[in-house]
Amino acid sequence: MKDQVRERPNSDFTITVEAPEFARLANMLAAVIERLNRLDEPDEVLNVHQASKLLQIGVNEVRGLARGGHLPAAKIGRGWRFSRRDLLEWMRKQARANAAQASERPGMEPRARKE
Repeated sequence: MKDQVRERPNSDFTITVEAPEFARLANMLAAVIERLNRLDEPDEVLNVHQASKLLQIGVNEVRGLARGGHLPAAKIGRGWRFSRRDLLEWMRKQARANAAQASERPGMEPRARKE
């Protein structure tokens, strides 16, 4: 299925876009808008204990993820430092990846909550 988009009503310029490509471009645009909106988020430098509290995981797990390069972090002296904004972005990416992975597996949809 092809969608045709005209740039201006009086223009001869026409773009033909395949539906899957259109969806991909829409997702890319949404991601850019989301990043721009997050520029207003306050950023601060966190130590391991603060990062642990933010992510709600143990201090040793934070250190292990940082050491393994899985968390965005910088080793300064003997301690790790984290950007609050980068950690929140990392968490969002993890959530999106988990959701995508769950949607690819049949029968792995979230269960409806019992009211």
